[in-house]
Amino acid sequence: MLQLTIFVLILTGIASGQLSQPGCGLRPLSDQQKVISGTKAIPGDWAWSVSLTNNGRHFCGGVLINEDTVVSAAHCFSGSSVINSGFRVDVGVHNRSNKEPWTQTRSFSKLYVHEKFSMTNLQYDIALIKLSSKIELNDTYAVPICIDESNPTIPELEPQSKTGWLTGWGHERYQGVLTTVKMQGSIGILTDTRCKQKYGSLYNTAVQICAGETGVNAGACQGDSGGPFVLPYNGKWYLAGLVSWGYGCGDGTVFARFNYFLDWVKARL
Repeated sequence: MLQLTIFVLILTGIASGQLSQPGCGLRPLSDQQKVISGTKAIPGDWAWSVSLTNNGRHFCGGVLINEDTVVSAAHCFSGSSVINSGFRVDVGVHNRSNKEPWTQTRSFSKLYVHEKFSMTNLQYDIALIKLSSKIELNDTYAVPICIDESNPTIPELEPQSKTGWLTGWGHERYQGVLTTVKMQGSIGILTDTRCKQKYGSLYNTAVQICAGETGVNAGACQGDSGGPFVLPYNGKWYLAGLVSWGYGCGDGTVFARFNYFLDWVKARL
């Protein structure tokens, strides 16, 4: 039987308006035509991809959407909105073992977990974190992700049969160890029909995206949960999904479909 894997590391004790910010989704440190999948990211690149830690230990990824808000996966917190005193967010970090001088660390001031989330089926797998103080945004190391709020969705950002990118510090293989530095990888988005074939009743087309076929050795792994799955458009990068779960590692990934949750996010800003 295939084992369903959520990509979180279990640690002991643990408003209306435009969402996209000016200068969002930019990657000035990287030539976007030369990004290589499955490799170390350039220090400071993919600057919206943040590390969530508990007493200094990385347990999940997250995504910076504005100066004081991060989104992640609900299952990272086991569906609970209780804030552990050891929770922190590292923005701009590349090397977890030797944080760069531009890294900005904040504690949590509020934690919202989607009220429909269930650890049984992992649907509605989104959480929103309000930071203790604002991040000093800049055009290099603290860049929020762009969010498509158009209706209907811009065709180039419709998450069907395209290649998206994910980043994080998760295990390089199943039951392996965390990577020290931020890694980057690409994975092809599957059609909803194929996702239903692959995951059956576990897959909800309204609230999820899936990417990666079985055996392609691509996708998220433990420690990547809550991290960003992004698509490029007009020189910027947009948030398509949040890492949720999969079968083992490297056999594809299911993501929370971010645009489904726009109203939920806006109501908690």
